[in-house]
Amino acid sequence: MSNATLGCHRKIVSNTVHREIYKRRTEWFSAMKSHHFVLWWVAADHIPDLAEACEKLAHFNAHGTTPTAFGWDKLLPEVSLWREPRCV
Repeated sequence: MSNATLGCHRKIVSNTVHREIYKRRTEWFSAMKSHHFVLWWVAADHIPDLAEACEKLAHFNAHGTTPTAFGWDKLLPEVSLWREPRCV
């Protein structure tokens, strides 16, 4: 099963209920042996497809966090707001 979600602003994850759900992920999911999701910057006029997402995930699994593809651990500073406690 695959899922691709496009967020047009970092506040979608960092300042919403998504942060709270992510904190409770261990209640619903077992730990995986490789990365299972990936984040990357997308130009405003580009809509990525599932093939691009799969390429980014493969890059992330092969190289770890880079400007090309990254995740929640060892985050780039621009996407770390979700870690700061705030009112939702």
